[in-house]
This record gives sequence, C-alpha cells and structure tokens, in this order.
Amino acid sequence: MSSIEFYRQTYTYDTGNNLSNLSHQANSSTWQQTLIIHPNNNRGTENNNQNNFDANGNLLNLDNIGNLDWHYNNTLNQLTKTDKSNTTEYYIYDYQGNRVRTVIESNTIFKNKRYKYGKIISF
Repeated sequence: MSSIEFYRQTYTYDTGNNLSNLSHQANSSTWQQTLIIHPNNNRGTENNNQNNFDANGNLLNLDNIGNLDWHYNNTLNQLTKTDKSNTTEYYIYDYQGNRVRTVIESNTIFKNKRYKYGKIISF
C-alpha cells in the first residue's frame, strides 16, 4: 500500500489578483502550472497546444499532471498521471451523472473512494 505524504502547494497571483502560477512539491513528484492571463482582461489565454481539448470542449491533458479521458456524456472517465507515481484514477457515475466511486490504481495497489451527495464517505 502506498503511503500518504506531505506536500506543499504555492500559489502566485498577478497584480490583478489572478492566479498566475501553482507549484506542487512533494517527495514523489514536483510540478508547476503556469497560467497566462490576457493583458486586457482577467481571462486565461489560449494554450499553444491545439490538442488540449476534444470536440466537446473537454480538457485532454493537464501540464505536468496527466492525461484525461472522457465518457460520451462528458463525465470524466479516467486520469492517467504522467509523473513517476504510475497512477491511474477511474471514475464511476450513477444514472444521474453523479460520481459515486473513484478507483485509484498505482502499480498493483488499488484504492477506492466512495461518494454520496458529492462528498467522500469512504477511502
């Protein structure tokens, strides 16, 4: 079973109080996400990677985190992390589209999260 570890997240904001940088530091992985805000408003600018979204507008990857796969109804199917943790998370939904379970696979270890009314009830 993998262990829980401490981590530190640092947030940086621009002069307009918009999030501009997120830094995550832990023993198992360290990554940084930079957000570029348009100079004339508070909107994020487009990413240069044209393949970041599918035809329905679903995000396909998060820099330094992993790849996202979506169900036909635009609910998240799985997240495959690209760090050294070798982790894939699978998401299960009820007939109304509410997430009811997450299965986390890391190497050969499986963990489950169960949800009720949008809250985690077991892990």
